[in-house]
Amino acid sequence: VCSAALAKHWPYGGDFIEPVFNALDETVKNYYAEDGGTYEGVGYATGSLQQALAAYAIFARYAGRTLEDVVPDVVHRIPDYISTMLSTEEPMGAVIKTADGGRAGVCVRPGCLGVLAKITGDRRMASLLSGLNPQPCAPADSPGSELNIIFGPEELPTPEAEPPVFHI
Repeated sequence: VCSAALAKHWPYGGDFIEPVFNALDETVKNYYAEDGGTYEGVGYATGSLQQALAAYAIFARYAGRTLEDVVPDVVHRIPDYISTMLSTEEPMGAVIKTADGGRAGVCVRPGCLGVLAKITGDRRMASLLSGLNPQPCAPADSPGSELNIIFGPEELPTPEAEPPVFHI
């Protein structure tokens, strides 16, 4: 974000854009496994992703490209991980108690779900976001609501629980 702002007002600011984008790309590709999962829980994975997607959106705008064009391929597999780790227990957004410290309640950070639904076409993410919308908002430091409004689907389906489909 700072690099994109600097590029407009400082002659050397643009020199930082590509290295920053490359660092973001490398971080995302190293944090998420090839199958879209992480070694942390869904809460951490979705929280990190919403921050990364905000940075990718800024880069895409600066570079005159689409968000779909700049995110790495692994982002398209993250919905499989999220869906696999969801619990069948209420509330919607609770996860299997093997991650995120085994805490109860909603662990999914909704800020990436609308964007994931839009760029991947994965209706599970739109359905999950729809089910999370009536619940209390994410912390104020999250860019999630804004990302979902700007990049998310125009309409959300009725929330529904689905058993995960494993892709082996």
